[in-house]
Amino acid sequence: MRLEHEFASGANPVGPVASMAGLKNTSGGDDLFLERLSAPAAAFYEAAFTTDTYRRFSNITEATMTSEARRNFSFKYLFVPKNPAESEAVDKIVNSFKNYSYPKVVPNLPERTFPQNLWIIDAFSNGDVGASYLTNSWLGDPLPCVLSSLQVDKGDPADPVLKVFKNARAVITLLTVTFTEFETGTFAPAFQDGVLLSKSEVSALGAAVG
Repeated sequence: MRLEHEFASGANPVGPVASMAGLKNTSGGDDLFLERLSAPAAAFYEAAFTTDTYRRFSNITEATMTSEARRNFSFKYLFVPKNPAESEAVDKIVNSFKNYSYPKVVPNLPERTFPQNLWIIDAFSNGDVGASYLTNSWLGDPLPCVLSSLQVDKGDPADPVLKVFKNARAVITLLTVTFTEFETGTFAPAFQDGVLLSKSEVSALGAAVG
């Protein structure tokens, strides 16, 4: 038996918001802020600068990469509890991923909720290798992420009989979780011997990033 839970996201076609937050987080600072605000409106006049086949009169094509795309990180966990008590612990682990991926209700806020929770992904080892090296070498230094997909398989997919304990918990549970970076990354070579930072971190650190 499989349970799939997808968390959808949508694109915002209107460009950056004219606010202090938008000004702080706009790459290029004040000089490019108005230009980025006007870019969506300029799309309506695209036909004025193209031919019938929508090819521009100019034969020059430019490609500019301002940052890498948001990366996805997928992990699979196989749980084989030995008794009913361990099976209940497995249920709690699965429910933790499911529940804490939603916004959380809090008092004294107009929206009544915090935004969607962010997740930090680190790699650890029982050996002498440090977590910093493992996270960088094995995972590529993930930025803060949101949980974009959760999949739960209860029982062995190859077995037509679903086996459970007396408490109705499955004897085998396969949990697959996929995380998507919340923001795109920017490499700061002059900060802490070179690190990958999110757009918010670059804005918050200011001149300290180099």
